[in-house]
Amino acid sequence: MATNNLKQAVAFLRTHKISHLATAADNVPTVRVMSVAHVEDDGVIWYASLVSSEKVAQIRRQPRVAISAFADGTTVEIIGHAEIIADAEVKRTLWHESWQPYFPNGHDDPDYVLIKITPDEVTVY
Repeated sequence: MATNNLKQAVAFLRTHKISHLATAADNVPTVRVMSVAHVEDDGVIWYASLVSSEKVAQIRRQPRVAISAFADGTTVEIIGHAEIIADAEVKRTLWHESWQPYFPNGHDDPDYVLIKITPDEVTVY
């Protein structure tokens, strides 16, 4: 993976939080709009989700995912592997108060999990 593309993608996703996350199950792709919760320097991307969601079920069956984001004439495309993270400390660390309406019990809500995506390929146009 080109280091320059990775650095550009990290910077872009830190300032442009809206992206599309694509998952697939049983040869049927699904794309949904997601807000990036956090981006690490090494390109790992985090999203919050309901554990009961279809995307979590799809990731558990097929962890290969794609992310696409576009703004201001720049497109970022990422292919990577997703993991469902339910670790209490990680959930507490990445918690955003704006998520309270979706997870009424806060970072301890049993339906709150994180999706951790480790990129394999990154392209920036």
